Amino acid sequence: MRFSHCLCCLYVAMLLVSVTLTGCSNRPDNVLSTHDMAAVLADIHEAEGVIEQDYNNYKGDSAKITLRQSVYLKHGIDAATMDTSLAWYGYNIDKYQEVYEEVIDILDKRLAGIKVSPGQSMDFGSYGNVEGDSAIVWRDLQPRYFHTRLFNKPVTAVLSRDRYWEDGDEYNLRFRTTDNRGPVEVTAAILYGDDTNDMVHRQFGTVGWHTMKLSVDTAKFASKVTISISYRPQPRNEVMAIDSITIMRTRNPFASANKGQNPK
Repeated sequence: MRFSHCLCCLYVAMLLVSVTLTGCSNRPDNVLSTHDMAAVLADIHEAEGVIEQDYNNYKGDSAKITLRQSVYLKHGIDAATMDTSLAWYGYNIDKYQEVYEEVIDILDKRLAGIKVSPGQSMDFGSYGNVEGDSAIVWRDLQPRYFHTRLFNKPVTAVLSRDRYWEDGDEYNLRFRTTDNRGPVEVTAAILYGDDTNDMVHRQFGTVGWHTMKLSVDTAKFASKVTISISYRPQPRNEVMAIDSITIMRTRNPFASANKGQNPK
């Protein structure tokens, strides 16, 4: 009797393992395919870019919800399907990485098809020389995963001085974290021509959107700005993600009086 009971327990255990493995490898019917998921996320990223560039018209939550609903309507899905898909891909990180590789490819192809006239700021793209008083000078849309079994390399942005720089510029970092149990570390440094530097270090302990402002000393000649975002995963197989990283440059109105006094 005891032997029969053990065999029964072993059978149940093997069945549970089989179901678990099957659930992880097969996508449920109510979850979007990797291709469809990538297409929706690419449009959502562009919608978020619209909100960032036209913030005054999207201050309220209702306007943001309406814009996101329009993306769902375009793809013939609803919020419940998207939530279910996000939850499933969140538990299947390898598939989620495949999705975002396709998202980046979609956005890169769209960017390649955009003709930018002189003096016009680009909505998407990595670091480059961008003209304008307010412009996104660095952007990384791809999620960066941090896990106890991964080599968790910090996300680093390096902005070198170019012809669009002005003394006293301000840099606004914005990014989003998901499922972090501990603090996210952000270190920013401004390097000056006299070999001095200003260092700023902050910790962000909550989940969600985070912002940080970095101001260049108006009395010094800045040559480079570096920003590093890092995270140390907690035990028990924590999986944490950082995404939607943007750095926006704005002019300091109080530095306009000193414009042109320092060498460029």
